Amino acid sequence: MARLYLATLMVRKSNKILECFGSLSAWIEKVYLKFRINDRTHAEPTYKMMKKCPDCGHMVTLIITEREAVFELINKATLGWTCKKCWSRSVSIWFTKPKQINFSLLKEWATNPSLYLMEQDQHLILAEEQYLENILELIDTVPMPVIKRDTLMEALCVIVYDNTDDENTAQEEELKKKVIEELNKRLDKLKLADDWIAPYLKDNVYPQLTFDDLESI
Repeated sequence: MARLYLATLMVRKSNKILECFGSLSAWIEKVYLKFRINDRTHAEPTYKMMKKCPDCGHMVTLIITEREAVFELINKATLGWTCKKCWSRSVSIWFTKPKQINFSLLKEWATNPSLYLMEQDQHLILAEEQYLENILELIDTVPMPVIKRDTLMEALCVIVYDNTDDENTAQEEELKKKVIEELNKRLDKLKLADDWIAPYLKDNVYPQLTFDDLESI
């Protein structure tokens, strides 16, 4: 009985130590992030990288700049992949981002091959009416790496596709007509991007354009 009592007592003490250690780690994390934020005097406190633990609800927030948010420049490992309160490894980490990326940042993205709007499918972010004029200006006036130009051309194709798809109940016919018109003005650039553009987009969008001979693309 004495051994059982001692074992139980040791378990309770161990749990208490872990609980205290977890609280201490969470406090250290909070202080570290506070000093990091204060040290980043150039940052506007508008955008954040956040980590949340689904098990205990512990949340950590790091204030970042708009540029850092758009391009996800802060490594997610900065916040750690474990909860510092309960040590769960099921944490979620995400960025808050602007509703619309400004032209200056879009131009920087277009001209810098090392910048990404997301890890993949960047064209889906840009395939919105709010970016149409910016996309056209970038394509026509800004020298850029081929992969960025092709991504912009693919984004235009997505706009046409989305507004042709019968499953899309919010089709915008005028927007589709406008983008088709703009694509027809830039068929030379579309041909250059042909290998990059997804087959499902080509099957849907190309027949709506004024290619003289689709078989030659």
